[in-house]
Amino acid sequence: MMLVLHLDGDRRLFLRDQTGFTRVRLLDAGELEARLSSLGREPLEEGFGVEYLRETLGSRRAQIKPLILDQKVVAGIGNIYADEILFDARLHPRRKANTISDEEWRALYEAIRKNLAAGVEHRGTTVRLYRDVLNRPGEHQSYLRVFEKHGEPCPKACGGEVVRERVGGRPTHYCPECQRPSGGGEEQRLTFA
Repeated sequence: MMLVLHLDGDRRLFLRDQTGFTRVRLLDAGELEARLSSLGREPLEEGFGVEYLRETLGSRRAQIKPLILDQKVVAGIGNIYADEILFDARLHPRRKANTISDEEWRALYEAIRKNLAAGVEHRGTTVRLYRDVLNRPGEHQSYLRVFEKHGEPCPKACGGEVVRERVGGRPTHYCPECQRPSGGGEEQRLTFA
Protein backbone atom coordinates (compact mmCIF):
# COMPACT_ATOMS: atom_id res chain seq x y z
CA MET A 1 0.00 0.00 0.00
CA MET A 2 1.22 3.47 -0.81
CA LEU A 3 -0.44 6.63 0.46
CA VAL A 4 0.65 10.14 -0.49
CA LEU A 5 -0.85 13.14 1.30
CA HIS A 6 -0.35 16.51 -0.38
CA LEU A 7 0.16 19.18 2.29
CA ASP A 8 0.42 22.96 2.29
CA GLY A 9 3.53 24.51 0.80
CA ASP A 10 4.06 21.78 -1.79
CA ARG A 11 5.01 19.33 0.95
CA ARG A 12 4.05 15.67 0.75
CA LEU A 13 3.79 12.92 3.33
CA PHE A 14 4.41 9.38 2.07
CA LEU A 15 3.34 6.12 3.69
CA ARG A 16 4.47 2.84 2.22
CA ASP A 17 3.42 -0.46 3.83
CA GLN A 18 4.43 -3.89 2.57
CA THR A 19 3.10 -5.74 5.62
CA GLY A 20 -0.57 -4.89 5.40
CA PHE A 21 -0.67 -3.99 9.11
CA THR A 22 -0.93 -0.22 8.64
CA ARG A 23 -4.22 1.57 9.19
CA VAL A 24 -4.85 5.18 8.22
CA ARG A 25 -7.38 7.50 9.78
CA LEU A 26 -7.77 11.26 9.48
CA LEU A 27 -8.14 12.92 12.89
CA ASP A 28 -8.96 16.44 13.98
CA ALA A 29 -6.66 18.20 16.47
CA GLY A 30 -8.59 16.98 19.53
CA GLU A 31 -8.64 13.36 18.37
CA LEU A 32 -4.94 13.50 17.54
CA GLU A 33 -4.09 14.91 20.97
CA ALA A 34 -6.12 12.16 22.65
CA ARG A 35 -4.32 9.46 20.62
CA LEU A 36 -0.85 10.85 21.32
CA SER A 37 -1.45 11.59 25.01
CA SER A 38 -0.76 7.99 26.01
CA LEU A 39 2.68 7.91 24.35
CA GLY A 40 5.85 8.35 26.36
CA ARG A 41 8.46 10.96 25.61
CA GLU A 42 10.22 11.02 22.24
CA PRO A 43 13.92 10.36 22.90
CA LEU A 44 15.32 12.76 20.31
CA GLU A 45 13.33 15.76 21.53
CA GLU A 46 13.69 18.10 24.51
CA GLY A 47 12.18 16.84 27.73
CA PHE A 48 13.69 13.39 27.40
CA GLY A 49 16.60 13.00 29.78
CA VAL A 50 18.29 10.80 32.33
CA GLU A 51 15.97 12.19 35.03
CA TYR A 52 12.89 11.23 33.03
CA LEU A 53 14.11 7.64 32.65
CA ARG A 54 15.12 7.32 36.30
CA GLU A 55 11.92 8.90 37.63
CA THR A 56 9.62 6.96 35.28
CA LEU A 57 11.30 3.56 35.56
CA GLY A 58 13.69 3.62 38.51
CA SER A 59 11.33 2.21 41.12
CA ARG A 60 9.88 -0.50 38.87
CA ARG A 61 10.75 -4.13 39.49
CA ALA A 62 10.14 -5.09 35.87
CA GLN A 63 12.84 -6.09 33.39
CA ILE A 64 14.47 -3.19 31.57
CA LYS A 65 13.97 -4.45 28.00
CA PRO A 66 10.16 -4.67 28.12
CA LEU A 67 10.08 -1.30 29.87
CA ILE A 68 12.01 0.54 27.16
CA LEU A 69 9.88 -1.18 24.50
CA ASP A 70 6.71 0.15 26.18
CA GLN A 71 5.55 3.01 23.95
CA LYS A 72 3.79 4.57 26.96
CA VAL A 73 7.22 5.03 28.56
CA VAL A 74 9.48 5.85 25.60
CA ALA A 75 8.06 6.44 22.13
CA GLY A 76 9.83 4.93 19.16
CA ILE A 77 12.04 2.13 20.46
CA GLY A 78 11.47 -1.16 18.66
CA ASN A 79 12.94 -4.60 19.31
CA ILE A 80 16.02 -4.22 17.11
CA TYR A 81 16.97 -0.90 18.67
CA ALA A 82 16.29 -2.15 22.21
CA ASP A 83 18.88 -4.92 21.81
CA GLU A 84 21.47 -2.50 20.43
CA ILE A 85 20.71 0.11 23.11
CA LEU A 86 21.08 -2.38 25.96
CA PHE A 87 24.32 -3.68 24.43
CA ASP A 88 25.79 -0.16 24.32
CA ALA A 89 24.62 0.56 27.87
CA ARG A 90 26.00 -2.83 29.00
CA LEU A 91 22.69 -3.72 30.65
CA HIS A 92 21.34 -7.25 30.69
CA PRO A 93 17.85 -7.27 29.12
CA ARG A 94 16.39 -9.07 32.17
CA ARG A 95 17.87 -6.57 34.62
CA LYS A 96 15.26 -5.12 36.97
CA ALA A 97 14.90 -1.36 36.57
CA ASN A 98 15.03 -0.77 40.33
CA THR A 99 18.59 -2.18 40.45
CA ILE A 100 20.07 0.25 37.91
CA SER A 101 22.60 2.76 39.25
CA ASP A 102 22.77 6.48 38.40
CA GLU A 103 25.76 5.84 36.14
CA GLU A 104 23.84 3.09 34.33
CA TRP A 105 20.80 5.36 33.82
CA ARG A 106 23.13 7.87 32.15
CA ALA A 107 24.60 5.10 29.97
CA LEU A 108 21.09 3.96 29.00
CA TYR A 109 20.02 7.50 28.14
CA GLU A 110 23.11 8.06 25.98
CA ALA A 111 22.70 4.68 24.26
CA ILE A 112 19.03 5.41 23.45
CA ARG A 113 19.82 8.76 21.86
CA LYS A 114 22.91 7.45 20.02
CA ASN A 115 21.17 4.40 18.53
CA LEU A 116 17.98 6.16 17.45
CA ALA A 117 19.90 9.07 15.91
CA ALA A 118 22.09 6.60 13.99
CA GLY A 119 19.00 4.73 12.79
CA VAL A 120 17.51 7.96 11.45
CA GLU A 121 20.81 8.95 9.82
CA HIS A 122 21.00 5.54 8.09
CA ARG A 123 17.34 5.73 6.91
CA GLY A 124 16.15 2.83 9.06
CA THR A 125 16.95 -0.84 9.44
CA THR A 126 16.04 -3.32 6.73
CA VAL A 127 16.14 -6.81 8.17
CA ARG A 128 13.27 -8.19 6.12
CA LEU A 129 10.65 -5.96 4.49
CA TYR A 130 11.38 -2.34 5.34
CA ARG A 131 11.79 0.06 2.40
CA ASP A 132 11.57 3.83 2.35
CA VAL A 133 9.17 5.69 0.06
CA LEU A 134 11.69 5.55 -2.77
CA ASN A 135 11.74 1.74 -2.39
CA ARG A 136 15.27 1.79 -0.98
CA PRO A 137 16.23 -0.43 1.94
CA GLY A 138 17.53 1.27 5.07
CA GLU A 139 21.24 1.00 5.77
CA HIS A 140 21.33 0.72 9.57
CA GLN A 141 21.39 -3.10 9.53
CA SER A 142 25.04 -2.79 8.46
CA TYR A 143 25.78 -1.17 11.83
CA LEU A 144 24.02 -3.69 14.12
CA ARG A 145 26.29 -5.41 16.62
CA VAL A 146 24.06 -7.95 18.40
CA PHE A 147 20.62 -8.14 16.79
CA GLU A 148 20.36 -11.50 14.98
CA LYS A 149 24.09 -12.10 15.56
CA HIS A 150 23.56 -15.06 17.92
CA GLY A 151 26.37 -17.59 17.78
CA GLU A 152 28.88 -14.94 16.69
CA PRO A 153 31.70 -13.56 18.86
CA CYS A 154 30.91 -10.40 20.82
CA PRO A 155 31.90 -7.34 18.78
CA LYS A 156 33.70 -5.93 21.85
CA ALA A 157 36.13 -8.88 21.75
CA CYS A 158 35.38 -9.73 25.38
CA GLY A 159 35.58 -13.46 24.68
CA GLY A 160 31.81 -13.86 24.90
CA GLU A 161 29.36 -15.02 22.26
CA VAL A 162 26.10 -13.30 21.37
CA VAL A 163 23.09 -15.34 22.53
CA ARG A 164 19.41 -15.26 21.66
CA GLU A 165 16.63 -15.70 24.24
CA ARG A 166 13.04 -14.58 24.65
CA VAL A 167 12.63 -11.66 27.03
CA GLY A 168 9.21 -10.17 27.52
CA GLY A 169 7.93 -12.34 24.68
CA ARG A 170 10.42 -10.86 22.20
CA PRO A 171 13.52 -12.40 20.59
CA THR A 172 16.46 -10.80 22.38
CA HIS A 173 20.15 -10.74 21.50
CA TYR A 174 22.93 -9.86 23.94
CA CYS A 175 26.44 -10.74 25.12
CA PRO A 176 26.32 -12.51 28.51
CA GLU A 177 29.92 -11.41 29.20
CA CYS A 178 29.41 -7.68 28.56
CA GLN A 179 25.82 -7.56 29.80
CA ARG A 180 25.84 -9.35 33.14
CA PRO A 181 22.57 -9.89 35.04
CA SER A 182 23.71 -7.89 38.08
CA GLY A 183 25.24 -4.47 37.80
CA GLY A 184 28.03 -2.49 39.31
CA GLY A 185 31.76 -2.54 39.06
CA GLU A 186 33.99 -2.61 36.03
CA GLU A 187 31.68 -4.79 33.95
CA GLN A 188 29.01 -2.09 33.74
CA ARG A 189 31.22 0.78 32.53
CA LEU A 190 29.90 2.38 29.32
CA THR A 191 32.12 1.99 26.28
CA PHE A 192 31.05 2.49 22.70
CA ALA A 193 32.72 0.35 20.06
